Amino acid sequence: MDSQANKSNKISKKTVFFTALIILIFAGIFGYKIFVNMMISQFMAHFTFPPNTVSVTQSTDETWKPFLAATGNAVAVQGVNITPQVSGIVNQISFRSGQIVKQGDLLLVLENSEQVGDLASAKAATALAEINYKRDLKLLATEAVSQSTVDTDLATLEEKKGSQVQAQAQLDYRQIRAPFSGRLGIRLANLGQFLNAGDTITNIQTIDPIYVDYYLPEQDVSQITVGQPVEVMVTAFSNYVFNGKIQAIDAKVSSDTHSILVRAEVQNNDAQHLLVPGMFTTVHTLLPELDHVVTLPLQAVNYTLYGDSVYLIEAHPATGSGKDAKPASDTVKLTYVTTGQQLGNKVQVLNGLKAGETVVFQGQVKLQDGGAVIIEKQPATVENNNDKLY
Repeated sequence: MDSQANKSNKISKKTVFFTALIILIFAGIFGYKIFVNMMISQFMAHFTFPPNTVSVTQSTDETWKPFLAATGNAVAVQGVNITPQVSGIVNQISFRSGQIVKQGDLLLVLENSEQVGDLASAKAATALAEINYKRDLKLLATEAVSQSTVDTDLATLEEKKGSQVQAQAQLDYRQIRAPFSGRLGIRLANLGQFLNAGDTITNIQTIDPIYVDYYLPEQDVSQITVGQPVEVMVTAFSNYVFNGKIQAIDAKVSSDTHSILVRAEVQNNDAQHLLVPGMFTTVHTLLPELDHVVTLPLQAVNYTLYGDSVYLIEAHPATGSGKDAKPASDTVKLTYVTTGQQLGNKVQVLNGLKAGETVVFQGQVKLQDGGAVIIEKQPATVENNNDKLY
């Protein structure tokens, strides 16, 4: 019995010992965890991110030139395919592809020997009829001929004149001339080729001025009038702006697209006549200027789904002295803004910012609200490209 009691006491002591040991181990683990977390908390409480270096710019008060943007197509004021009215063999070609011609310039001649002979015959017949009429008119004064003879002579003269006009027209049909001044297209006829009436010889397009047709939403109708200035750009000449004005506004709004067709007349009087009918264009219909508009470089604005924002610089002067002294510093404040139209590399700020405030221009990616920053000694300068529309 005593041995069993001693054995039980030994087991009980071992159980207590191991239980206490396990409790002590777990207490040590949890204590260590608590100590680590406390130290991390203390470190984080006193930790500050190193300041980021940024470039800054200032919002400016400018005179803004708003516009209505649209896309359109260049259209010739006049443009046609040149075709003969009669058939015949090409006898002479007097133009080159792409040549600039004036109204009435001879372009092509069809074989016309027969028509030349017919005209000569008609002229001779007209001359003879006129001689007979004048002679009989003199004889009528002496009553050598009757009035009916003179009347017949006059009718014959008029008939011969009509035949001469007809013969001249048949000859003119074989001389193809420019219907108006402009630039010719590619030549599609060759010497000796037989052309049927209606076959295309080339095309001709007016080059100065030139029309640009484009559409604007119906809500913009109240902002446009005939004579309003426009600026036109094309991809082929990205640094060139063509000036013009609204020439006509369509009489109705499309029921399908709820937009209205606008036609601008654009000057194309440079030496090379850069605008070509059919070109895709970007059109800015200029609106009245606005004074005292706050603007920023596009690069200073952060565009997100949650809204547009900027980082505003907040300067903190030095405070205290000795051990408690804090040097001057700069921090950033995330500020949401409402932006308007873009013009060149600048954007209109409608709300959220005043003129003269300093905002971050470069380096926004690494910033957070309230973070410290170091401003570059020479702020980034922005070229004012307000006159460059794109």
